[in-house]
Amino acid sequence: MLRLFTVYLRRSLGAKKLFETGFRMVLDRSTFGSACHYIGYLVSGSDSLEDVRVRPFVERKINGYTYYKTTLMYQDTINERIGNVFTDEALNRFVSGRYMDVGGVLYCSETGGGSGVSIANLKVTLLSQNSNSGTYTYKATFAEGGTNSSSQFTIKRVGDDFRISAIDSLTGNDF
Repeated sequence: MLRLFTVYLRRSLGAKKLFETGFRMVLDRSTFGSACHYIGYLVSGSDSLEDVRVRPFVERKINGYTYYKTTLMYQDTINERIGNVFTDEALNRFVSGRYMDVGGVLYCSETGGGSGVSIANLKVTLLSQNSNSGTYTYKATFAEGGTNSSSQFTIKRVGDDFRISAIDSLTGNDF
């Protein structure tokens, strides 16, 4: 019985850390001036665009939005910098409207800006598990900007680690 509790506790603590990391990434992304600044931060540790955008600027209109060409490869950058926390639907939601794959090259948008809200009193509760598929669904409850909030999310085994594969919402700005 103690062994089962230890496994449950370790998975729950891992889910809590994963949720906190994902939440921080969403907030960080929204507080930077743009998706381009955020990817610059992930790659170089600063929000300088000098390290990532092609000079002179190369822009492309896609679905009515302007995206800027970077010096980065889409798959490598997304998988290494964002795909280490998110996968599947959650990864698609994170990059949607912010990053585009154009011939294998990463293009980023100038969308961004956010409230800089943070969370406190995070509690994560296991709702269901499917050991065969390696998926676990949790409910996170937390205080966000003085208001009690909750979010349901699913983590999935990817190799030896877990990633957030689905999430209902994270902030007032959604996900």
